[in-house]
Amino acid sequence: MGIIEFSLAFVFTWILAGIALEDALTMEIPHYFSGALIVVGLARAIYLGQFAASLLGGLAGLIIPLALLYFRGNWEDMGGGDIWLLTGVGIIFGPAGLGAVTLLTAGLLLIHSRLTKRNMKAAPYPLGVPLSAVSLVFIWLNTL
Repeated sequence: MGIIEFSLAFVFTWILAGIALEDALTMEIPHYFSGALIVVGLARAIYLGQFAASLLGGLAGLIIPLALLYFRGNWEDMGGGDIWLLTGVGIIFGPAGLGAVTLLTAGLLLIHSRLTKRNMKAAPYPLGVPLSAVSLVFIWLNTL
């Protein structure tokens, strides 16, 4: 692992930690966090020569949640910050990695709701917290 890859993983760590903390405290993800994630992710993709895969992953991270929200007709479950977070995660990991991260996050949310007997529809849940945590694990496993 080179110094640039380690530095990028470190930057991703701080951005995702900021997203998780802000989402846990305010139930909102500011656009400056998700924007930074997207910009640094695109810079990483250009450096590694994976721009096309990253762009495809970002597009999937943008379109899939929008389509799900549109067809469900419920725009209260997920905000714009969550969608931009998924776009950034898609840019970092590409389409296959985005699928793995989101499936693992959904599984963790389901397990948490079952263990705490919490109705996920009764109260909003900060999606950025588990998504950021799972993304961090994937980033460091990929880097080390």
